[in-house]
Amino acid sequence: MLVEFVDGSKTMIEMAAVSNATGLVPDVRGMHGPLTDRDHLNRTFALAEDGGVLSRTGVVDYGIGQVAPGVFLIVRTDHPRLREAMVLRDMGAGPYYTLFRPFHLCSIEVPLTCAMLAIRRRSNMVPLDRPVSEVFAVAKRDLVPGDTLDAIGGTTYYSLIDTYQQARAEDLLPIGLAKDARLHTAVSMDTPIRWADVQIQPSTVHSLRRLQERWFEGAIVDQDLLDAIDILATD
Repeated sequence: MLVEFVDGSKTMIEMAAVSNATGLVPDVRGMHGPLTDRDHLNRTFALAEDGGVLSRTGVVDYGIGQVAPGVFLIVRTDHPRLREAMVLRDMGAGPYYTLFRPFHLCSIEVPLTCAMLAIRRRSNMVPLDRPVSEVFAVAKRDLVPGDTLDAIGGTTYYSLIDTYQQARAEDLLPIGLAKDARLHTAVSMDTPIRWADVQIQPSTVHSLRRLQERWFEGAIVDQDLLDAIDILATD
């Protein structure tokens, strides 16, 4: 678990969840992850033309340095009345502003989410009807045919995020299907691992993933998808 924090896999997965629920995309493969601090977040996560690291707005990203354990959102406005209001509230001159919560209380937030689901029948976050981002496996070392991929946070691969369309175009192996896959192609260190490089162990998750892709691509309709899921559940 510690290694998946350090090698970035956990961050990539969490930001993909945010991306797939909001439509925000990674600006670059793996995101920028710049060194910054709480006081400079709105300068760091600004457009390049304004001195920041981003090539576009509407993205997911993360910072390293004196940011954790908080979570943040950077917003921008050019509206003069709103900027005047932000100055009056000590938020700075803009046009970028930091909304920062200085804590992330996992041991409290998870039970509250479970309670919301059970009592109110509501979810904290719901994915969109089409995937936005994908997290895929990248070789941690030179891999050779016959190697078996271990778990997230192990010794054979780490994770990166990219858009779903780009990952599909490059045939990249989703991180959730990497465990126990056996390589039949050599993959150099820091090279993304492709579906074509491995033999995937048959599983319900693998079958559901392939069904999902066919559904997203319009190869099967909703009823066909439901029928196939019913068959898998019965098996």
